[in-house]
Amino acid sequence: MKLDEHETLAGMIHRLAAWQTATMNRQLRSLGLNTDQANVIRYIGAHPGVNQQTVARLLSRNVASLTNLLKSLETKKLIERRYEDGDVRTKHLLLTANGQQINERVQQCFDKLDEQVNQVLPAEVQAATSEAIETLVKQLVDHA
Repeated sequence: MKLDEHETLAGMIHRLAAWQTATMNRQLRSLGLNTDQANVIRYIGAHPGVNQQTVARLLSRNVASLTNLLKSLETKKLIERRYEDGDVRTKHLLLTANGQQINERVQQCFDKLDEQVNQVLPAEVQAATSEAIETLVKQLVDHA
């Protein structure tokens, strides 16, 4: 439902993103994580050995900001940063054993969110909605 007759599609997307962030932060609080940290853990779990620059680009964060986030995950002993192949400029990211366990719980939080969304949208609408959002992401986020 629109806030009023003047609310735009971008405004509704913003409200939906705010709901998603608030919902996830409530679920992740028990793990001592926020959504950015959870997204990093999920991505590293799915792509072991990924480098920091790739993660920064995918999360639309600058490298310095990501470095601080990674330090907090290292302090919690959830990730490791390793130099590989003698290249000290490139750090590769891996989950620790504890990080892998947390990743499973993080994934459960994201699955629960997906279930909430899927309960609202009929199956025949889900594919079209996903396709439309994918187009927006490719054109507006990936080309930014």
